[in-house]
Amino acid sequence: MRDTITLGLKLAFITAISALVLGFTNQITAPKILEAEIKTNQEARLAVLPNAENFESVDVVDNENIIEVYVGKSGDSISGYTIKSKSNGFGGKLEILTGISSDGEITGMKVLKHTETPGLGANAEKDSFQSKFVGKNSTDKVQINKLEPQKDSEVQAITGATITSKAVALAVNESLNYFEENLK
Repeated sequence: MRDTITLGLKLAFITAISALVLGFTNQITAPKILEAEIKTNQEARLAVLPNAENFESVDVVDNENIIEVYVGKSGDSISGYTIKSKSNGFGGKLEILTGISSDGEITGMKVLKHTETPGLGANAEKDSFQSKFVGKNSTDKVQINKLEPQKDSEVQAITGATITSKAVALAVNESLNYFEENLK
């Protein structure tokens, strides 16, 4: 019995030391991780709204699928907006950043986070898929078509990843709806 108590105390001591080391490491790395995330988000905003020179945060009007909204400005004039939205894909949550010009046209779209299947749904990160959303208008819902698109509002699905493709379109449509209802 005494050996069991001694072993338990040793394990508790090792666990406590490990927790302290992990906590200390987290305190050191957290600011750097936050700084890297801010830089990544700024670069993504510039990628989806290339005409903007700077961005200002805008308060999000009650919407559970919209994460953040930024107004992009070039000098004193508004170039457009970047809207980060979320939806559920095949493998879990997706975060999508959509750039929308002041006249309601998609200027860019970027998949920021996902847990989709490598080689299938993860292909949503590829520019060859993301660029298909550019030029779509906020007044039309983006639709996913398994075949070659027949209308201007359609985007061809990623082969083998229709659920992911539809989830991306849903997030983009959330951003377009938010733009139409709150920013136009």
